[in-house]
Amino acid sequence: MLPEDKIAELKQKHGDVWEIEGLIVPVVFKRPKPAEAERFAVSGNDEKKRMGAAKELCSRVVVHPELAEWNKLTEEWPLLPFKVAGEVAEVMSGQAQTDAKKL
Repeated sequence: MLPEDKIAELKQKHGDVWEIEGLIVPVVFKRPKPAEAERFAVSGNDEKKRMGAAKELCSRVVVHPELAEWNKLTEEWPLLPFKVAGEVAEVMSGQAQTDAKKL
């Protein structure tokens, strides 16, 4: 879990944020805009576009780590965007049981 001062900084800058638990690094995301969520939902249903849709959504909603570090992580862990995008989708669909915790 991130230090309290970092959490406060992210909440002040982005509003509601969630941390995904159980990953190799702390990943925090903000609420996607409706158009971003819709674009992911539509593209994510197409097998050929699914990974690109996950990467695109993550590039817009992941607020920690910062983008440069996130990009390095996804080189080492190439399916990380798929996991994170799935968690974003679960939270935004109102699912009660997820690996993401609202901070």
